[in-house]
Amino acid sequence: MDSGVGIPAVTPVISPYQEPAYTSAKDMERKDGSIGTLKIPSLDINMKVWEGETKESMKKGLGHYSSTSAWDGNIGVCGHNRGAKYTIGSIKDLEIGDTITYTTIYGTRTYEVVLVKTISNSDWSYLQATAETKYTKVRNADGGTFGGLEFTCRPDAISFDYQRNNSKGKENATAIAYLWKGTWTQTNVPGNTAVSFNPMQYGTATPCTMVNRDRNILGNETSATLGDKPAKPSEDAKLIAKLEQPISESTKGTWKSMTIPFTYEDKTTVPEYINVIFAANDYFGGRNGIVAGNSLTIDNVKLVYYHALNSLKYNGTPVANFAEGTTEYTLNGKLAEDFDATLQQIVSRALSQPDSWCRE
Repeated sequence: MDSGVGIPAVTPVISPYQEPAYTSAKDMERKDGSIGTLKIPSLDINMKVWEGETKESMKKGLGHYSSTSAWDGNIGVCGHNRGAKYTIGSIKDLEIGDTITYTTIYGTRTYEVVLVKTISNSDWSYLQATAETKYTKVRNADGGTFGGLEFTCRPDAISFDYQRNNSKGKENATAIAYLWKGTWTQTNVPGNTAVSFNPMQYGTATPCTMVNRDRNILGNETSATLGDKPAKPSEDAKLIAKLEQPISESTKGTWKSMTIPFTYEDKTTVPEYINVIFAANDYFGGRNGIVAGNSLTIDNVKLVYYHALNSLKYNGTPVANFAEGTTEYTLNGKLAEDFDATLQQIVSRALSQPDSWCRE
């Protein structure tokens, strides 16, 4: 949508549609000659869409860029900024979450604004999808994350606050974190979005080398993914700890807290890197399972290091009145005598051989 002042990036909030992903405006004319109606309730915009990015079209409402789809896929329309009967200059005032509806002879679709940004009227990049596309038909789409932050600690868990809205359809959100050392290298992975506006051919993505790709580190199945396989690990490459937690329930506008423990694959090795991922969808699930319009909001993320004891024994005997969070205890009888004797041996050794004792 081009008014010369800004463009809203929108995502459909309906279930994914099937082929064809490009629809010609031919045979879409209604009785009055228009091909559709566009409404933006928050801006009080209600205009008909006419075929062609021409002055004649914009005299009557909005013009449809004839080089873009008219129904399935990404749709481009244009209108006057000011100084005409029909203007859409107010789209600069759109806010995230506002809705846009588009009605044609095929039905009505609703879109949600996710970005408002000023761009050049020759910048078509916001009509692109992912990986290799022709209009919105996608192939070689292979998402994920690679790389991480340098990190040398061993946390016990991760905690965070969250709001989950899955009112648009049943779908799990995902929390993932993992610690590792070394590197996994995978070559010839599609590394960019390659767009073709020719409905007869796909764009061609440029292959790149990905280092420390999530699914390679985690040891996930990669037969259906792209790039040369298998990834090549360095000699010291090792997954140290991981967690993966689905978030299924809707919080219905309230904040909730969650703490997820790490599962350690290695009990002693110090990590070199960490990666933490939050996704509003099933992160490693298929693209067809994504439900547009669901959301996950995250705040107050913390790595947790436990200092409290789960239990306390001395020489196999439980200490009386044990409680988590209690750091001082009184020992009585034989237990106290044994403890005092052991403590005396430790102190004496420390005084006579401090360097040796510290090394041990």
